[in-house]
Amino acid sequence: MRQSQTVRVETPQDLAGLEHLYAQRPEGAKAWEFVQSLRENATVWTPELSILVENAQGSILAHTVAVRCWIDSFPALVIVSVAGSHEKALPAVQHLIEKARNKARQTASPLCLLAHASTDYAPEFYEQVGFEQARFEGIKTTLDTQRNHFLALNLNPDFELAPGTAIFSPEFGAEDDDDF
Repeated sequence: MRQSQTVRVETPQDLAGLEHLYAQRPEGAKAWEFVQSLRENATVWTPELSILVENAQGSILAHTVAVRCWIDSFPALVIVSVAGSHEKALPAVQHLIEKARNKARQTASPLCLLAHASTDYAPEFYEQVGFEQARFEGIKTTLDTQRNHFLALNLNPDFELAPGTAIFSPEFGAEDDDDF
């Protein structure tokens, strides 16, 4: 029998459970510190896009979060963390995408969601929910990554994505920090 799961936005009461979830993965402490540093940056933190999956007992099974970034001067979002097994994390990523899509439609504005694939979450994980290589849209990054690991998803098909270079907050340690 499959356990009942809930996908929802995180609350402050979830922080201890989230920290525990991150502690279970390789490099988890580093990933958790990164998420926490972004949480403290009000310019980029988007609390409504910090999504978790929990079981019926309230244990957190997966988490994903997106923060603000820019493609040159155009607003964008980037998924900065995914924790939990692929099976458990996929509903969280799908929920995040839907919330971001709704926001783009409500504001009638272009919006791009970026992702940086990793060893844990390869490009194929993101491609199953519609991401493609960002370079195909003319979007570049100064982050140290393989080209096929930097991905983009157009959240509002009424607009074409703006080509340019992704600009991230200083927490990313990218070469473009001075532009922030």
